[in-house]
Amino acid sequence: MGLDNTWMQAQDRAKKAGRLLGEVLEKKVQGERPVILVGTSLGALTILTALQYLASLPGGDVPGYVESAYLISLPAAPSPEEWVNVRKVVARRVVNAYSESDWVLAGVVRYVLPTRGIPLILGYTK
Repeated sequence: MGLDNTWMQAQDRAKKAGRLLGEVLEKKVQGERPVILVGTSLGALTILTALQYLASLPGGDVPGYVESAYLISLPAAPSPEEWVNVRKVVARRVVNAYSESDWVLAGVVRYVLPTRGIPLILGYTK
């Protein structure tokens, strides 16, 4: 179970880092300028968590902290409602980039979310 422990620890750390990133953005440590966030794999999970944190703040609709967010090979399966909440806190674009031939991402998703499968990570529901 080395993969399970290592992967779960990495996901947990990415989510904790996302919460911290959200708090930093909330406090406007970067000044009044909005930021563009780009992340791959666990970095994308960190960004997603930060955006979810910002969406959970009172008032919820706070575009201005983040101009655009680019999530590449996101190892998570947000629900349509979660995507709507994330979209509310980003002023311009939210891009979920992936490749249907990314077997590593597909394997991780099937391993971590065996009952939900790859369609949900891509934002599809059947």
